[in-house]
Amino acid sequence: MKTIGLAGTAAAAAVPLAATGVAAEESPEERVKPRYQETAHVKQFYALNRL
Repeated sequence: MKTIGLAGTAAAAAVPLAATGVAAEESPEERVKPRYQETAHVKQFYALNRL
């Protein structure tokens, strides 16, 4: 049972490491483009959560 738990932990730890490789492939244009947009649903979220 202990080995099953350790294998699951190792697999979960490997997922974030694999995701970092995707970010490295981003072009310079992709890095500087605006990503945040304050749309109507974002404003509603802020209003409902008093942010």
